[in-house]
Amino acid sequence: MGKFRLTYPFVIFAVGYIAVILSALAVMLGFQSAQYAFFGGTLLLILGRYLTLPRSDNFRVRRLNGILAVGAIFLIASCYLMYTGRNAWVVTLVIAAIFDFYTSFRYPKEE
Repeated sequence: MGKFRLTYPFVIFAVGYIAVILSALAVMLGFQSAQYAFFGGTLLLILGRYLTLPRSDNFRVRRLNGILAVGAIFLIASCYLMYTGRNAWVVTLVIAAIFDFYTSFRYPKEE
């Protein structure tokens, strides 16, 4: 079984995800100022993802990294749509979540 190491990039990534989830729930509950926390969480999430993604010459890993980059673009689109007051931010957030979910199962396991 692999050893789990808690690193700073992973902590940034995890804090970003927690901020995105909690602030999205807060916006749904009517706290409009939570959209700024959503934006900050998105920035942390993208930074953490950039720092933790494996660099590889493997075509499969590069393709999955590209899918995650598209998911990050959908997260940024969610920030914009949330800021403009449209409810379509939920759709782009779900698309980004589907991309993250898909890639979490498709990444090769580290030995």
